Amino acid sequence: MTLNEVTKFMKTRSLLFGFVAGTLVAGAAVLLSAPSSGRELRDRIKFSKDEALDILLEIKARAAELKNDTVYATKASKETINQFITEVKARIEYWRLEIEPHKNEISSQIQEIESAVGELEGIVASSPITQKMENKDQNNQ
Repeated sequence: MTLNEVTKFMKTRSLLFGFVAGTLVAGAAVLLSAPSSGRELRDRIKFSKDEALDILLEIKARAAELKNDTVYATKASKETINQFITEVKARIEYWRLEIEPHKNEISSQIQEIESAVGELEGIVASSPITQKMENKDQNNQ
């Protein structure tokens, strides 16, 4: 049973409880206000009582059914959530394994770039043009 079905059933149950309460109050009001003999009144009360008991038994049966459906929905939801969590963990692990070679490749490329930049800095620092520029800067100060 889905959550929507459970919600619909609960609304129906509330409506049914209201109907039963209204029926009992209306029945009692009609029985007590209608002119009739004592025997007739007792028969009407007994009939109304039997109807009310039948309705209450139906409500009890539906409440038990709702309880069973709720327990089933809870178990099904728990299983679905556990399955979802397991699947997400597996996908994350697969993703980690899939990116590992790329991660290592990127790290080695970064090291190569850093090494190349270091070499370029050394070349630039030792070039005659750089030395001339440094000498000019020192003379201007």
